[in-house]
Amino acid sequence: LLLLSVDCLVANRYAPELARLAREYTNRGVVFHGIHCDPNLTAEQARRHATEYELPFPVLLDPTQELARAARVTRVPTTVVLSPAGVVLYHWRVDDRNIGTRKARAEPTR
Repeated sequence: LLLLSVDCLVANRYAPELARLAREYTNRGVVFHGIHCDPNLTAEQARRHATEYELPFPVLLDPTQELARAARVTRVPTTVVLSPAGVVLYHWRVDDRNIGTRKARAEPTR
């Protein structure tokens, strides 16, 4: 699960990496879903965002933030990796590339 926001600079900065990961791992049986938790976001806005950032996975709306709460997500972007049984295997950032809202490392260190 990739918790996104159309207005988040950090989430949008990660979009190419998320798309790359999806292209690489989908063929290995990994399922990717983008999740928008903004209660005011329309399906058309989410669709435009996915198209603009070339996201090759389904993007779902979570306007009541029920999924975000169940996954214990408090900010975007957050990545949640689930096992086939629904057990949380990872819950945090994609990597440590982001230093702040407007600063990022050229390459992640982990």
